[in-house]
Amino acid sequence: MQSKACAVICEYNPFHNGHKYQLEYIKKNFGLPCVGIMSGDFVQRGEIAFADKYARAKKAAEHGADVVLELPFPFCCMTAEKFAEKGVEIAEKSGMCSHLAFGSESGDLESIKKTAELLLDGKFIRELEKSRKENPNISFASLRSEKIAEKLGEKYAVILENPNDILAVEYVKAIIKTNSKLVPIAVERTAAHGADTAACGIFASSSYIRRSFYEKTDGVNKYIPYKITDFGIENIVSKEKCNRFWKNVHLALMRETPERLKDICELSGGLEYALVNAAKDSKTIDETVEKLKSKTLTNAKIRRMMLFAFFGVTEEKARENVRYTGVLAMSESESAAELMRIARKEKQIVIAQRVSAVRKDKKAYEQYQFCENAGKLLKLC
Repeated sequence: MQSKACAVICEYNPFHNGHKYQLEYIKKNFGLPCVGIMSGDFVQRGEIAFADKYARAKKAAEHGADVVLELPFPFCCMTAEKFAEKGVEIAEKSGMCSHLAFGSESGDLESIKKTAELLLDGKFIRELEKSRKENPNISFASLRSEKIAEKLGEKYAVILENPNDILAVEYVKAIIKTNSKLVPIAVERTAAHGADTAACGIFASSSYIRRSFYEKTDGVNKYIPYKITDFGIENIVSKEKCNRFWKNVHLALMRETPERLKDICELSGGLEYALVNAAKDSKTIDETVEKLKSKTLTNAKIRRMMLFAFFGVTEEKARENVRYTGVLAMSESESAAELMRIARKEKQIVIAQRVSAVRKDKKAYEQYQFCENAGKLLKLC
C-alpha cells in the first residue's frame, strides 16, 4: 500500500509536549503527515474529557496534526480492546492512513507484536478462560500477566503492566484481527505514566497536567506548547462541572431498575443488580464507586458501566461497526487538504465536516445523533 498518513489514536486530554514530540518524531523519521483519531466528550476510562473536543483538536492541529477525526461516543469509552479496534477501524476506513503510531513505555515493537499474537491464539485464550473460572477472585489483568510470563517470559508480562503498552498490544491485535494493512510504529514515551515532573523536564503525563491545573499546585504551561488559558474557561470542564454531571448520573441510577439495565453494555452476570443497589445505598457517586470496587471491578470499568447505563448504550449498539467520524480540526497545511481529497475517493465511512454529509446515510446519522446528544446532555447537566 502506498504511504499516505500516519494515524494516532489519541485523547489529547489535554494535548501536551509529549504529544507534540510524537507527531514531530513521525514526520521527521517517516516523512508522513499525521491524522489524529481523538476521543470526543468522554475518554476511555469513563471520564469526562478535560476540555471541549473542538478546542482540544484545534490545539493538536496547531502543533503537528494535519487532520483530527473524532472517535465518537460510545466507542471512545470502551475497554482498551474495543477502543483500539474502533480507532483502527476509523484509521483503515477513512482512506487517509497507511501507518498507525502509538506511544509505548517499552518502545519494543517486536515484543508488543509477539504478545499480541499470543493473545489471539485460540489455545491460549481457552487456557486463560479456564484459569479465570478457577480463580474468580483474581483480576483478569493479573491472570493474563501470569499466563503470559509462563508462555513467553517475564519480559512480556511486564509489557501489560504499563497503560500505553497495553493499548499498543491492543492496536496490534486489532490490526491482525481485521487483516488491516496499517503498518504499526511504536514511539517510546517521553514521560512515564504518572511520573513526577521533577524527573521529566518539559514533559509530563496528561493526568499530571490535569491534576496540577485543578489543584493549582504547579504551573502547567511549561508542559504544553500553548497557554492553558487559550482553551477559554468556558471550554474547560472544571471539577464543579464534573461533580454536577456525576450527581445527575447518580440520581438517574437511583431511579433505575435492574430489568431496565439488562441489555446495557458491560452490565451482565448480575452487575445490573449490583449497580442499582449500590446507587440507592449511596449518598454520592464516589460512594457508589467505592461500594462496587473489587479485584475484578476497576474504577474505569465502574465509570463506564455508569455512563452506559445513563446514556442507554446497549450491547447491540456497542457492537456496531463505526459508520461515521467527524472532522474536529484541520491544519492549514497542504497535507491536510490532500488527505481530505484522498478520503473523498477512498473512504469507506462517512467523514463529516457538516451535518448534511451525515444525513444521507441512515446508520451513520443515527450514530452521529447518539454521539451529539450525549455531548448536549453532558453540557445540560
